[in-house]
Amino acid sequence: MRLLRGYNENSFLYSWKEDVKVTLDTILQSLGACKRYTISSDVSNYLTYIDDEVFYVSPSFEQVKTDNKISTLNPHFILFSAPGATGKSCLAKHIAHTHNAIYWDTSKLKLGENTFDGSILKMVGAENYSQFTTDLKNGYTALAIDAFDEAEAISGRTAVQQFIEDLERCVKDASVPCVFLFSRTETAQFIASLCVENDIALQHYEIGFFEETQAVNFMEGQIKNLKEGEALKTGRSEVSVTNAEKDCIKKYYDAIQNSISATEKASFLGYAPVLQAIASEIKGTSNTALLISKLTGSENCTDIILQIMNALLKREQDKVTDAFANKCKSEHPEFTEWETIYSPEEQLTRIVSYILFGDTSYNNYEEVTLPTQLIDEYQTLLDSFLPQHPFIQNYAKGSALQSEGIHFTGPAFRDYTLAKLILSPDSSLAQMYLDESRGDNFSPSPIFADCYLNLCDNAIHSDHISYVYESYRSKAHALEKAYLQYTEPLDKEESSTGNVVLGMAASKKDHQSQPLEFAMIIDYPENPEFCFDRMYNVSLDAPNIAVRIGRSGADTSIHNSEIICKRIEWDTAHLLIEAKNPNGCLICTREASVGIAPRIEIVCDENLKVSMPDIGPYYKLLRYKYNFDDSSDIDILKFTHALRCIFVEFRSHSKDTLAKHIERIDNVVVGNNSVKKKVLTFMKDMGIVYEESHLYKIDTSKMQECKISFNGLLSMNFDQLEDGYRKFKSWDTSVH
Repeated sequence: MRLLRGYNENSFLYSWKEDVKVTLDTILQSLGACKRYTISSDVSNYLTYIDDEVFYVSPSFEQVKTDNKISTLNPHFILFSAPGATGKSCLAKHIAHTHNAIYWDTSKLKLGENTFDGSILKMVGAENYSQFTTDLKNGYTALAIDAFDEAEAISGRTAVQQFIEDLERCVKDASVPCVFLFSRTETAQFIASLCVENDIALQHYEIGFFEETQAVNFMEGQIKNLKEGEALKTGRSEVSVTNAEKDCIKKYYDAIQNSISATEKASFLGYAPVLQAIASEIKGTSNTALLISKLTGSENCTDIILQIMNALLKREQDKVTDAFANKCKSEHPEFTEWETIYSPEEQLTRIVSYILFGDTSYNNYEEVTLPTQLIDEYQTLLDSFLPQHPFIQNYAKGSALQSEGIHFTGPAFRDYTLAKLILSPDSSLAQMYLDESRGDNFSPSPIFADCYLNLCDNAIHSDHISYVYESYRSKAHALEKAYLQYTEPLDKEESSTGNVVLGMAASKKDHQSQPLEFAMIIDYPENPEFCFDRMYNVSLDAPNIAVRIGRSGADTSIHNSEIICKRIEWDTAHLLIEAKNPNGCLICTREASVGIAPRIEIVCDENLKVSMPDIGPYYKLLRYKYNFDDSSDIDILKFTHALRCIFVEFRSHSKDTLAKHIERIDNVVVGNNSVKKKVLTFMKDMGIVYEESHLYKIDTSKMQECKISFNGLLSMNFDQLEDGYRKFKSWDTSVH
């Protein structure tokens, strides 16, 4: 296989020209009803026809148009991308069902060389292989290939690349688009850039959000689905959405619309998990005014989600406590704490226990202790109410939407629950769910980060940073990339435990959003450690913290990340590294690594630097050996890092001039580090840093003259700092 050293999502990201709104019917206009093949049971766990109708309301779509290097003429592939939980799998199954295409779930197998050909051979048999590929090229059959983001996490980018190349060889002479690919945004950017470098004709569409009419239809459909689920249990046949519920949907939608900004409207009121939550609250309502009144005082979209979830939990609590009190109160007057029963916290704990273990046992929640004589009665109520909780859905075998068994009703319910529980004093159950789900390559939706960051009191736990960042990354749209930056505190006496920045680097299409800043709580300060399953656009300046990379039994990857840490602890057998210009990858450790050295695969080495005391055994990394502390040769990486270490000290949320004590900057921040000393001297000479009494102060106008921006430093964007670096090199040459 030819390794691609030239493809670069950054180039793809910044080559955006325009987006064009289109409908699904337009996208699929060349796809007719497909010929049906018999699928072998050998592959039926990941290759199948979708015979049952899938509930689907079509959102808006935008064609992503970039420069002319990518061919869109007579495309063989149509690529659909979207942020997390925006209906990619539903769309894939909808296309498969309505056009009789074959649905391929790439998360159900490990991709490798010849996975495509081998799977097709197993599916139709050697005698039908040639006919199938011919039908595929002529548009008589089609493939809806889903979950490439999960496939990348399971199998690695190299395997995805091999699969795409094998796929292209098979359909190279196709007369119509016959393969539909579905992925979260970041993996889609990789697939699109891969197609550019391989001259594969591709149409790329971003799945948008629901507009008002679509959102209303979606909520009505959700209410009907919920009622149909209840009807199956009770034996009722006909269900419908009442006029009162339809009226409530419209009024509730309008009330939220009036509570949030115009820019938030599409991403919140058009986001399927949010609409699922609203539908659950509205179902069966008889008091529209009361529902809407609960929105009063909501300051943002996340606040509204929390209001909806809290209302649902309170409604369930009232049902159970009323039933319990009516049944037992007269016989047990000695018990008076009925309002403590089935609290929101208790419900969430029991929900996760039920999903994990299928168990409704009273003993699953130990914070409230009932008198012995009441336990059996309460257990009877739990057995009845908990399986019908609005956060839970029991999917039958063969469901097109979810695997058989007990699951959360949707991503909003799951991620709200996990965010609440993981921040509770006993987070073990949430951690258990997350650990169990990691084996299924679970990735949280944006709602997890939204709820967590709303509830965390402006401080992220070190144990949670990987989950929070994975969720935050899933917010990214087609033309933006998420980044994470962590800066360790400079002395142990500080009350802060470091600073975390989460942000989005946008293309020229989008306005650069303000990054989010949080404190970091180190959960085990005696042995501080960060854990990342994989690292994308992560910058860690943490010389006293160990970094565990990978997950046992799974491949992992480091993409365009800067890791300055105490040591690396390997927990993977296979590591893939991509170091693309301009940012590249830096791996810098003070101590020898721990764990079995992984097999290393470097798929892009445009800008890879490694400074490790034990680099010797890592023969694939030797050519990238780098001295991070050498001040005689300060490249843009060292320059940027020194700038950021100094400037982060001046961070301020006031309107006053940025200032810091001279003694602290000289003795603590810079100290004996020769690189930082030289960069600080440069800033003094340029007038960026000047002394006033006992303080250093920043002249931001001089920063602008030198083309040094805070945003560029935060995101380690070398493009934004290139001019400033040239001024530094010119100054360095003239001085020395």
